[in-house]
Amino acid sequence: MIFVKYRKVYQQSGTLFSEMRQGIGQSFYIYHEVAYKDLFDEIQQKYKCCAVNGPNDWEPIWRNKSAPAACCKNMQQSRCAISEAFQKGCLDSLFDEQLLHGLIFGFIHVVLVVCEIITAALSFYLVVLIEQI
Repeated sequence: MIFVKYRKVYQQSGTLFSEMRQGIGQSFYIYHEVAYKDLFDEIQQKYKCCAVNGPNDWEPIWRNKSAPAACCKNMQQSRCAISEAFQKGCLDSLFDEQLLHGLIFGFIHVVLVVCEIITAALSFYLVVLIEQI
């Protein structure tokens, strides 16, 4: 529950989400360059998403109601109708993955700090035992 509330607030005011939106949005408009096309296609297939915010993002670029094949559930054609494309945008999927990795990273650090505190306490206890001898 707290995670969901945090995510909604963070999306509205957080710099990570806005920076990701800006960077992915700019890359999206140069989709036709080979390096970006392959990257975007891979992301869209891996996360089963389409464009930045959804398949309607393709309409102003291609001026028709189609999306690239990587947006489609069935990649047999070079393009597919927007209605047949994945409806979820890739920005949310990528942000969720980054947030998950951040939480895992933070959890690991908390565990390491707790281990260090326990180790320090045991070291002090050992020093006290040695001094008593």
